[in-house]
Amino acid sequence: MDNIILVAEGDPDDRALILRAIGDADVGADAITVCDGEDVLDYLYARGAYAGRDVGVQPRLVLLDLALPRIGGLEVLHRLRQDERTRLLRVVAFSSSDQPRDVDQAYRAGANSYIHKPTDPARFAEVVRLTVRFWLTLNEPPPEGGMGRRGRGETFRGLWFRPPLIDRRKVRRTAVLVGVIALFLAYQPRTRK
Repeated sequence: MDNIILVAEGDPDDRALILRAIGDADVGADAITVCDGEDVLDYLYARGAYAGRDVGVQPRLVLLDLALPRIGGLEVLHRLRQDERTRLLRVVAFSSSDQPRDVDQAYRAGANSYIHKPTDPARFAEVVRLTVRFWLTLNEPPPEGGMGRRGRGETFRGLWFRPPLIDRRKVRRTAVLVGVIALFLAYQPRTRK
């Protein structure tokens, strides 16, 4: 079980919807669910109820609700990015807020992506399916060991190692998928509470 998605969602209805959408995404991933920020950190660092877990096997994707109880999503992001073991985890932040200040805070805290939760359950499920497909099938994860302490590359015998050149086909596929997602979201009616 090394193709794991960690779902951190406090609302049980949203959590069930996300789990169904992950199953419908057909990416061959197992979902682990936690209900609050403390459990996110316990799972990732193999503490508390997860003390027996192999900390070397980390999720390929974290779907993180920013309005988590006990420890909020922004604080969880800060802690993940400060720890060498989790700083390169791919984290998608979900929030019911579409305020620019909240989006900015999430990115500054270290989110790889910010998604405003649609109020329509069918649309929310589709957004989760597309998000999971993008991050697990098109997006290339960082290489084992990451990009070094300063994000510029690992040193090897005093020389800088640069990551391999970008595969243009993957860039094109990613651009097409992002365009399709943008079109899908642009033509959906927005409802406000």
